[in-house]
Amino acid sequence: MVRSVWVIFGLGILLGMAALVWLSSMTPKSSPAQQTPPLSIPGTTRSDGAVLRIGVIPERDIFEQRRRYLALADYLSDRLGRPVELVTAHSYEAMIGDLRNKQVDVAFLGSLVAVLAADRLDAQILVKPQLPGAISTYRGVIFVTENSPIQSVKQISGKSIAMVRTTTGANLFPVFEFMRNEMFGSSNAPRVTWVGTHDDVILEVLDGRADAGAVKDLRLDEFEKAHPNVKFRRLVTSESVPENALVVRKDLAAQLGPVLRDELLKMDSVPEGRGALAGFGAERFVPCRIDDYRAIYDMVDVVSGVWDQTGIDGEPPARPASLRQGSE
Repeated sequence: MVRSVWVIFGLGILLGMAALVWLSSMTPKSSPAQQTPPLSIPGTTRSDGAVLRIGVIPERDIFEQRRRYLALADYLSDRLGRPVELVTAHSYEAMIGDLRNKQVDVAFLGSLVAVLAADRLDAQILVKPQLPGAISTYRGVIFVTENSPIQSVKQISGKSIAMVRTTTGANLFPVFEFMRNEMFGSSNAPRVTWVGTHDDVILEVLDGRADAGAVKDLRLDEFEKAHPNVKFRRLVTSESVPENALVVRKDLAAQLGPVLRDELLKMDSVPEGRGALAGFGAERFVPCRIDDYRAIYDMVDVVSGVWDQTGIDGEPPARPASLRQGSE
């Protein structure tokens, strides 16, 4: 009996050590590499130990997502000569709060959240990733399983649809489609099931807990590629919007913004940068600006009268002057 206890105790120690090793591998490096001369951020010094906090939205499984962003965090830590911390919010709304409360310095935001950050916080949009295949945009899509009797958005009336709050593809776009199809104000309006991520939406539909789902098409493409025996029917697709862009807080935009933008835009021109991009799952970073979000503002214009149906707090974002009628 005593021997059994010691065996169990020993196994516990080994498992604990293995967990510590795994967790350490999931943490960005805090010291710069010696082979690459680090950059400096105006107004700061390398010795002040300032941590660059990058916010990440919960678009997929949190551990899978964190692994993807670690390569980028390590690269930026090397180049900026300071620790880089990844901060994952529990929701898209929470990331807006983290930016407002200065819990993060920059954040990768989906198109709707980026527009809200620019509108409410005067955050500045810097760059967006270009994925393999020269993809730097995505579309919202409303879908059902291949064997579903639902053939159109109109037929979702009175049925359930899985969605994700404060997203373009899984929130704004389906509400826009419901508005266009005059599906509000009726006892047969769709019943919304709110879930945490786009992957959760896919599983809700696949497992039969929701009749339909709304997601960004890139996530649905990825799922279908990984599960070739699973087939979905896409009912309707939105206009293209920018892939998740890096946004910087207003108070850091003048000093930090240009440094990060320049560093990210030239990543694909150096070996270390190309390696980090491969780990991140992108070919390069490309410029992004508020005018690239015209499709978001077009949808907001349509749903502004029923904005409460989106479940998003506050007023709808105001169209910027550069995108108003008559502006170039």
